[in-house]
Amino acid sequence: MESSLSRTDLTEPKSYRAIREIRELSWARFLDSPPSKHRRSKTPDWAKTGLAYEKRVGRELRTLLGPEQVLLSGKWIAFCDAHGRGLAQPDFLVVEPQRVFVFEVKLSHSLDARVQLQKLYGPLAASLFPERACALVEVVKLMRGVEPARMIYEPFEALCDGELSLWHFI
Repeated sequence: MESSLSRTDLTEPKSYRAIREIRELSWARFLDSPPSKHRRSKTPDWAKTGLAYEKRVGRELRTLLGPEQVLLSGKWIAFCDAHGRGLAQPDFLVVEPQRVFVFEVKLSHSLDARVQLQKLYGPLAASLFPERACALVEVVKLMRGVEPARMIYEPFEALCDGELSLWHFI
């Protein structure tokens, strides 16, 4: 019996939710505090493992920062595009004089992370830091069936070419 699944069906994770894609961005700005409707209440049990891993990644990034790098953790971004007003919250941004790195942390590789980075966070970072090149990095703990286009071994090895880099951090 021949399988109807393609190679990409087996290796590329499925998307679980609709993710906003930036179209004709008018403006973007950082918010000083979280929007009131997004302030955290009690964290559901299913999310605690992912948030703990995200904190570990943040601690690691802090230890690797150079003197000219600034880490922005969980900063909210308000923006307006062709779809109207929106909010976004990349996990981490590392800003350097010439580059900005956008990090999205997932326990397992996710198509959602790729779409978030390339279609939402990347365009927002490019708008917020127009004088800097932008690198997009998905950070994962579990590599289940992943065949990444570009694997990096240190977070600041990512190239600023719009393509996604994958950092496997255990």
